[in-house]
Parts: sequence; structure tokens; C-alpha cells
Amino acid sequence: MHENTEVDTAVEVAASTAHSIWVDVTWTYHGGALDERNMYQLVRTDEGWKIAVLTPLEY
Repeated sequence: MHENTEVDTAVEVAASTAHSIWVDVTWTYHGGALDERNMYQLVRTDEGWKIAVLTPLEY
């Protein structure tokens, strides 16, 4: 297990429509854990925005 004392995040909207948003999210960890990058597809529902698809990307 890695102890992280700090993490940097980057969020970029890749595309959007009235009913969907695709967001590229990167987490850069300091302290030894592997960095992460994912593409989220959010869809609009009656209750608000929900994650529909989560796709891991190469960092």
C-alpha cells in the first residue's frame, strides 16, 4: 500500500451535447501510487448527471 500525501488533478471536457458530457480526468499521485487517467461519459437523467461509461486511458 502506498501513502500519498498529495495528488494533482486535471479535468478537461473533451466533448458535450445536451444529454452527454465526455470528461478526461487525470490524477497524478505523489508518494509512489500509480497515476490514473480515465474518460467519463456522463448522461443527463431526471435526477441529474450520472456516470454512464468509465474508460481507463493510458497515462
